[in-house]
Amino acid sequence: MAHSPMSPFAELISVRRKHLGLTQRQLAELAGVGEVFLRQLEHGKATVRLDRVLAVTLALGLRISAEPVAGLQEPEGIYVGPQRS
Repeated sequence: MAHSPMSPFAELISVRRKHLGLTQRQLAELAGVGEVFLRQLEHGKATVRLDRVLAVTLALGLRISAEPVAGLQEPEGIYVGPQRS
């Protein structure tokens, strides 16, 4: 598999599935996605079907989070970090 921005995520999905003793077919059924989709996800194919990706990660007991990238400036007047107290 060629290295892509999806490679670390794809590897995490594959390793976690194997750790749980699931086949691709079993995980696809648990997540409610197609086996072809899961195979493509594990091979790092970029996808815009976030709902399916979330279903797979939830079936594996994983959570996806988004964090600000260090060094990027927030738009003026807009705070996009954790909720302030």
